[in-house]
Amino acid sequence: SGSCMMTTKNKIVLLLSLLVVSASSLLVAPPGPTGGAALSRGGTRLFAKKTKKSRLLDEIQELKKEPASASKWADTIATRLDAARFAETETALLQECAREDRDLGKIDALIATFRNATLPPSGDYRLAWARSDSGVGEIGTGLHRVPLARLEEVFLSFDDDSILKRKDLRLTEVVRVIGPFPNVKNSLFGTFRCGKALLEVSYTRGVDGTGRPIEGKSARDVSFDLVHSTDRLLVLRCRRDKSSGDDAKEDIPPEYLVFEREDDLNGSLERLRVPKNDDDDDKNKDPSTSKKN
Repeated sequence: SGSCMMTTKNKIVLLLSLLVVSASSLLVAPPGPTGGAALSRGGTRLFAKKTKKSRLLDEIQELKKEPASASKWADTIATRLDAARFAETETALLQECAREDRDLGKIDALIATFRNATLPPSGDYRLAWARSDSGVGEIGTGLHRVPLARLEEVFLSFDDDSILKRKDLRLTEVVRVIGPFPNVKNSLFGTFRCGKALLEVSYTRGVDGTGRPIEGKSARDVSFDLVHSTDRLLVLRCRRDKSSGDDAKEDIPPEYLVFEREDDLNGSLERLRVPKNDDDDDKNKDPSTSKKN
């Protein structure tokens, strides 16, 4: 931070020097060779110098604010450097999650190495791995548990609209029903809020594949430990139920949910033979989401 402050001071000194030179030049500006034309050119030069002086003063005012903005910028850069440093670990984790004979101990060990690489989640993610069906039900609808149904994919979409000051979240499930039946898409809609190491989700409603409201667990609040979040990867941990005493049981393995970046959500939904989210966003829009959170 010392070098940053020295740079700021040097910039201020330089700008003040330029300001003095500009002010001095106003006093010694050479007269024009002839009357009216000289007055016009002299007035133009005077206006230009005053404009330059004004810009210099504005820059000095901005520099006075620089330490705080520089600190924020440095924090952002440090976070992104940490994220880059963990790129190899993220690759190894996704590869292990994709294996049929995955090593759960190795997955836990890889996740345990993630530290200080948390950016706010944004955009679309696909569920790459969950330790158990319990974790999937914690974040999803649970409708895949009906007979003859199989969960194909789970997508999580974050929409942080800084202009409207709204943080919308949508979970999209694709369920395959065994037999000559089409795939079904279920959706949960709500909002989210991120703390330092916490993701709080507030689902307001749900819609099943037929367009009907999902009863039961669709409107609820649920929280997850935000273990790791970068442009590429999102790792959540289901929070233990303290009232049941699970929080004190160290032998219970952590209930992780590993999501990877989804670059083409609608394309994936099309390949899964279900309607794209863009097709039903307006139809399923919740009037309450138009309010500022």
